[in-house]
Amino acid sequence: MLGLQAPNAVIDAKPDLQLISGAPGRSFSRATETLVFWVKFMRIAVFILSAYWLLIFVGTHLPAPALPALGTSDKLLHLAAFAGLAFLLAWAIPSGRWPLSRNLALAAAIAFGYAVLDELSQQFIPGRTCDPLDVAADTVGILIGLASYLAARGCIIRIGWARRLLLRNG
Repeated sequence: MLGLQAPNAVIDAKPDLQLISGAPGRSFSRATETLVFWVKFMRIAVFILSAYWLLIFVGTHLPAPALPALGTSDKLLHLAAFAGLAFLLAWAIPSGRWPLSRNLALAAAIAFGYAVLDELSQQFIPGRTCDPLDVAADTVGILIGLASYLAARGCIIRIGWARRLLLRNG
């Protein structure tokens, strides 16, 4: 009948899921679930980064008398704050399109740029000063944060690889 159907015939509207997903044996719903998971994961990363960055901005732009005495070196606080910022930036930058080194360089550049702008803007706040040693502490913190991200990423990848290996062979 040359593939022609009668006008009142019921047409099967189910798409071929294998063709849509692009991989044999992989269902469209599994691919969709994975995509939805990563979108939510990235939204969480961006939300945490935004909240953290806001806290850093507020903390570094309060007038000096309004700050509580923490009893620790101000350089250690800078180091810790920017280690966290660099870690979260590296996490929030999507890593699928470009090499990891590019994403880490981008995270480092953004964090360093913010460190410089943050210190320059503090000279306009009562009781605060622009200190180049703070930028140095921020830079060390950025390097520690990126190294921590790489270590955490490596552990997650190894655990994921080991889990897949166990599930495949078990």
